[in-house]
Amino acid sequence: MLDIRLIREDFDRVKAAVARKKFDVDFDALKAADEQRRACLTQAENARAAQKQANAEMAKLPKGSPEFQAKLAEMRTIAGQVKELEAQAKDAEDSFSALLMSVPNLPDPSVPDGRNDADNKSIFTWGSSDEKDYPDALAHFDIPWFSKLLDFERGVKVTGAGFPFYVGDMARLVRALLSFFLEEARKNGYEEVMPPILVNAASATATGQLPDKEGMMYFAQEDGMYMVPTAEVPVTNFFRDEILDEEELPVKRCAYTPCFRREAGSWGAHVRAPTARLTSSTRSRSSSGCIPTEVLTNWKACAPTPRDCCKSSACRTVCC
Repeated sequence: MLDIRLIREDFDRVKAAVARKKFDVDFDALKAADEQRRACLTQAENARAAQKQANAEMAKLPKGSPEFQAKLAEMRTIAGQVKELEAQAKDAEDSFSALLMSVPNLPDPSVPDGRNDADNKSIFTWGSSDEKDYPDALAHFDIPWFSKLLDFERGVKVTGAGFPFYVGDMARLVRALLSFFLEEARKNGYEEVMPPILVNAASATATGQLPDKEGMMYFAQEDGMYMVPTAEVPVTNFFRDEILDEEELPVKRCAYTPCFRREAGSWGAHVRAPTARLTSSTRSRSSSGCIPTEVLTNWKACAPTPRDCCKSSACRTVCC
């Protein structure tokens, strides 16, 4: 989520940038919630200070004396006030946090505005997209032997829709591609990590899966953990709640994990291709962290890595 200080100090710019993304954010409610939260926190802190002061004064009085008893009664009153004010502060904090999480990241000024997919701008292309250049190409579901290598029917029997078996050469191909992408990332300065495939709610919130995408994730209710929809979630949370020195940046990491997404079962339901609707898949992911003012420069520096991987002969064999 955005730093509330940015919203306070540059309110109009943030509001205009969010409008470009066509998000419906109630900034007036957010501003009011921020003010209410700060007021409640101040009241609670003042009450705790008064409680501490009363406790110090009572410690100096003779136990059992009238003054001691009077101060004890005052302490009980203040304690009740502290408890009530802390509850109000928590409610205000929760309301504020919910509104703050509705504010999306701001688009870079260089990103063009658009109404729909037709307005998307191509950054780079290679090769030909003309079907005439590939006269022998077939969709995977039209290849007679394909179902023996990617077995959906037995996947449905063992688990359910969207969980195929990768068999023989297909299993080896998946393993080879994962190794290929990770090795190319390593050559370009990325450090490989093998992350957990279950994350807690705080991690899922930090990368934007929660609170509005909870229905798209698999949840281990007894443990209160979510199965990762992408390696990005655990890798991005590696340094969560930590402060890194600027000299340590950029931090470049790569990883692969099985990925689980519920929405895959409904997205592409009108498409004949069963591979468009996988609920479970395995993917490699590269991630780079840097200071905010260098995001675009860092992204451009990282872009050739996945691009060159996809242009390689190893990937053309699969993509064609």
